[in-house]
Amino acid sequence: MGTFSSYKWDSSGNYATAASYQTLDAYGNLVQQQVYDFGSSTVTRTYNFSYITDTNYTSRYIRNRLLSATVTSASGTLTLASNTYDGTGCGVLQDPPGAPGSIPFHDANYSTSFTYRGNPTSVTNLGTSTCYAYQTTGVMYQMQNAAGPLITTAPSASTSYSLPGVVTPNGCSVSAIKPCVRPKKQVESCQPAPSVGSLRAPRLHGWPGGRPAACLPRAARPRICAGCGL
Repeated sequence: MGTFSSYKWDSSGNYATAASYQTLDAYGNLVQQQVYDFGSSTVTRTYNFSYITDTNYTSRYIRNRLLSATVTSASGTLTLASNTYDGTGCGVLQDPPGAPGSIPFHDANYSTSFTYRGNPTSVTNLGTSTCYAYQTTGVMYQMQNAAGPLITTAPSASTSYSLPGVVTPNGCSVSAIKPCVRPKKQVESCQPAPSVGSLRAPRLHGWPGGRPAACLPRAARPRICAGCGL
């Protein structure tokens, strides 16, 4: 049990205090926090947290994986978060291309058949869920939220498959390493387009004075990203 207290004075100069009492488990994880509002002698909110206790995890020093978080007040109990680990709902555990040779210092004991990794595969925050799938390197290769959009990644060989090289949201491929560039300055005129009768060349949204982006100082030019409207 640990106690944290802060001391304050109200607008009338009266002394007030607020306290938070915390309970930790054997691994140092916060399992409960009781919060008292200023001047209150009763608990205002109680936060409870639970963690993985499966010995397949704890024996491998995976001891801080949050399973659920709730808050209880006079209004009732609200679930803030709930997680599951190493599931296959979004996709099975995969090797990167060319594995194991493509993964430096890879331990053959940790192949796709070894699933006690502590990777969050289903994450729900305030009722909104997202699922994830991973490669054996721990890099996520696929995710999908409750709204339906599916995002996949292709880890890059240039980083020994430790980082995504291409991100594909809903089938639209975007480089994850260098997705955006600023255009170089062009030699054409940088004057606003002239009016022709009641018509005028369209202004480019977000560019001061309707000037082409290439006519702006380089730092001020909008970045051009590869596809997907990014």
